[in-house]
Amino acid sequence: MNIQMDGKLLVVPAGSIDSDINIKPKGHIYYASKANWDIDLENVPKFEERPNG
Repeated sequence: MNIQMDGKLLVVPAGSIDSDINIKPKGHIYYASKANWDIDLENVPKFEERPNG
């Protein structure tokens, strides 16, 4: 967590939240400079746990 904008903004890393959130992202920022592997990630296999192998 860190405080920005002279205390007007509190940034909490999403990975530290352990409860449901009732909002969804409204945009994908810095999209033009994304990593070369960041393509169609919604189509890759999803795992509830780390896969074996």
